[in-house]
Parts: sequence; C-alpha cells; structure tokens
Amino acid sequence: MDNKRIVNIMGKDVERIEYKGQPVITFRMVDELHERPISTARQSFNRNKDKLIEEEDFFEVPYGEWSEIPAVCETYGSSNQRNSIVFLTESGYLMIVKPFGDDRAWQVQRDLVKSYFVAKETLHTTPADEQNSQSLLKDAMRLLDIVCNELEYVREERNDLRQKLLAVHDSLIAKGAAPSKARPMKSRSATNEEDEILNDFIITWWNEYGDDNVGVSHLYPMIKKYEIPLELGGGTERTRRIRLGRKLTAICSRQFGDYIITTGKPFRNLKRYKLQLVPPSLIPED
Repeated sequence: MDNKRIVNIMGKDVERIEYKGQPVITFRMVDELHERPISTARQSFNRNKDKLIEEEDFFEVPYGEWSEIPAVCETYGSSNQRNSIVFLTESGYLMIVKPFGDDRAWQVQRDLVKSYFVAKETLHTTPADEQNSQSLLKDAMRLLDIVCNELEYVREERNDLRQKLLAVHDSLIAKGAAPSKARPMKSRSATNEEDEILNDFIITWWNEYGDDNVGVSHLYPMIKKYEIPLELGGGTERTRRIRLGRKLTAICSRQFGDYIITTGKPFRNLKRYKLQLVPPSLIPED
C-alpha cells in the first residue's frame, strides 16, 4: 500500500483508488467495509442500475485499465479475472447503499464521505501528477544538456575560427601587410602589477568566454580555476564576489590590449559584461 493514500474507515486501512481524477470504490470494498456478504453491493447496483448515470455515478473499466492500478490489481488480479470492473463514484456509492440502514452503514458512509470521497482540490498529489512533474523535469534537464552541449560546440568552433584568423593575421604581419602590434600580450596602460594581473585576467576571460555576456557568477570561478592573483581582499566568498563586481564596474570601458570591457545585457537584474575585440587599425603604434 502507498501510505500517502491510506484512509482509515471504521478501524480498517483502505487505499484510495482514483480513476479519471476522482476517488472511486469497488463492489468488493463496499461489501468488506459494510461487513456484508460478497456480491451484496453488486446486487444492489444491478437492481438500481437504471437510475444510475454512467461516467457520473459509475465507470465500467476494462481489464487493460484497472490492471494498471496496483490497489485494484492486488485485489482482483489474483483471481485471474480479465473482465471489466465497475468503479463507483461518491454519488453512485451513496445510491446503492441506501438500503443499508443499520448503524454501521451510516457510520461507514460518514467516514467514506469525509475521508475517502474528499474534494479533488484537497487530494494530495496523484501519481499521475508526480509522473508528469518528473517527466517535465527530465525533459527540461535533457534540453538543458542539449543547449549546454550546443553552446560548448559553438564556443569551440568560434575559438578555432579565432585561432585561424589570428594565424592569418600573424602571416600578414610577417609579410608586412598588417600592423605588427595587432596582438600585444599586455596593455600599454599596464604600468603596475595590478594592471598586468588585470591584463592576464582579460586574456583568460577572452579565451574562456570570448564575447559572451558574462557576470560575476562566471568570472569568479574562472579566477579560482586559473589562480589569477586578482586582488579581491579577504572575507567570505560572497564578499569577494561583491568586490569583483565592483572592480568590473570600475574597469568597464577600459581597453586591455586587443580588448575593451563593455556592459552586456542584464540577466534577471544582474549585471553582465562582455569583451569586444578592438580592430587592429584602432590599436595605437609605438
């Protein structure tokens, strides 16, 4: 039994059965709860069937469907029954037990109505809902993997193209057909150690992300990964991330060698930055 779906009726644990989004009950369950001889509920149903409305008071459920419901299959499957089974809704149940006038019948009806046939909105999440949620989550994770793989592939392709373009540019430099200072490894403004570290930081940034929009959540792990000695002070990691954000804002619009830091498109109100490659013609000569 699924403990989340157990209802206690007159001292008996009953597993709630749901069909088409609502609680239902079988003839055998009615007989057992009311302590009546087997087939009592079925006989009452047959006598009053002309007054009942299918799909409203009861469902005629084929074997292919009821055999997929564990609580029902455990009860009827062992008998090798393969014919259809009737599921009673709350209204159908109340109509067929009208002749049951003993004290127990009244109490069982009260318990079933209050604890078993509760409003659909108050039911816990059904297995179908859980399966749908899990299915949606799996689909989302699968799509996320696809997107990440595609982005990684695009980044690798872009980096390969960048390397080829730089190789062509180097060849043109060798032939005197392009400025020789197209790719300085250090910024001309790198007059102190901090600027040199910043210059290395920018080059690593470009090699990792190119001209993608990135934020502190991308660049801080990169600094740790490559052990870039960027001065962020002490304190907690959160404090260091905040200082990195301030530093990025401070150096925004500055040029480091071939690259200029610019403001990127914000993501969920978080600042983003990106690098722009400076055309060789705009890089000053000595």
